[in-house]
Amino acid sequence: TKDSLTVQSKATLKLVSVDESLDTISQGQDNIPVSLSIKNEGEATASIDSTALVLKDSSGTNITTDYTIVANPANPVSIAGAVTSTFSYSLKAKNSATLGNIEIDGTVSGKDQNTNIAISEDTSDLKGGWLVQTVPSLSITQVVASKDTVSTGQNQVTVAVTLNNSGDASATVESATLIFKDQNSANRTSNYTLQISGNPWTISGGESKSFNFKVNISAIQ
Repeated sequence: TKDSLTVQSKATLKLVSVDESLDTISQGQDNIPVSLSIKNEGEATASIDSTALVLKDSSGTNITTDYTIVANPANPVSIAGAVTSTFSYSLKAKNSATLGNIEIDGTVSGKDQNTNIAISEDTSDLKGGWLVQTVPSLSITQVVASKDTVSTGQNQVTVAVTLNNSGDASATVESATLIFKDQNSANRTSNYTLQISGNPWTISGGESKSFNFKVNISAIQ
């Protein structure tokens, strides 16, 4: 009786790439997807003991602790020979996360299943990265009416409201309105009808834009 023996080349782990779907994020942003593509270039199966993301700022300082990183529990626990597998993560940037261009790298460690010899890789051929910005911050800097004096029943009086975004990231304005008060600070908004259209609903970081309202004044105040 003859027995056969298959000789395989040892498992070899290679970090092929770090992939991120977002080029720009904001401080405090949550649910940011990142993935590692890892290939076993050997023939023997590789058992995966651990994987990790490593983030560095433009000076090369490790700032991984600026993020909460959660690995997908369904990530592979082994990689067969000549197979490339994807490992997924969800990140949350701290409110104080380092600003600017950030590099994303990875590490992986495991064992050759045939020999139980440790194998690892600590850098990716193709690293990822993104730009971290401060969150949008909107403020009203000016309200200007086209007329200083109006009459009851008057229509189409223009009021321009200037908004400034002092943050880095662009702001999407979901709604805008005017509030009217008399000299006693009583709310009189119900005496006015507003029309707003064709306004800039996105304001880039560091930019100011005006929103124009057409105001119709009730005949009864």
